[in-house]
Amino acid sequence: MFNTNKFKVATAAIIALVVLLIFICGSLLFWQLNQPKETKKVTQEPAVSVSSSTAEEKDGKQFNQELVHDFLVQYYTKTELTENRHRYKPFMTEGMYNSEVSEEEKELQLNTAGYTVDYKFDKADIYLDSENLTVIAEVSYLVTNLAKKNNYAQAEVDVSMKQILRIRYKYENGQYLIDDKDEIFIAGKYNIQELNDLYKRFTEIGHDHDHNHSQEDKTTTNQ
Repeated sequence: MFNTNKFKVATAAIIALVVLLIFICGSLLFWQLNQPKETKKVTQEPAVSVSSSTAEEKDGKQFNQELVHDFLVQYYTKTELTENRHRYKPFMTEGMYNSEVSEEEKELQLNTAGYTVDYKFDKADIYLDSENLTVIAEVSYLVTNLAKKNNYAQAEVDVSMKQILRIRYKYENGQYLIDDKDEIFIAGKYNIQELNDLYKRFTEIGHDHDHNHSQEDKTTTNQ
């Protein structure tokens, strides 16, 4: 016999359970909808700016024989006096460049100006004093001597010449630049004693030097 009371109780229990579940689901939904929306944080990487020191480190030249050699090529290769200013200028400080220009202007006033042309770098022995940023360079170069200006009829071509320079460098704006330059000689002849003393000092203090290897010109003059 069907028990009506038990059926009613079971039905009521089921209804109550359904209502409870609906209430719980509704509460959860209401809670989620009322939560403050979380702003998605976008981490923006800061723009990488290259500091001057970084740029200098990347673009700066190293103090080595190649740096000196490159300068000598530009300095001793010219068709005539002053023609190569724009090529050697990047290797010098502003003060050194102005001094060099001044010396060239003085030489232009001499009667001998214009008789020596077509300078060509040949080779160089380069001694480095890395601690004091000083260089001794024995430079060989070729010139053409004219009997008359602009007249190659009786020209002496590829006459071998030699100079011994002492070059002092300065670290400026991320580069090693020439700050002073002078030729080592006395009365037109090289001061051998001074050279020997310098070479000895360079050897004793243990700085880089390359006396036996002549660096041949491996680059053409930049235009």
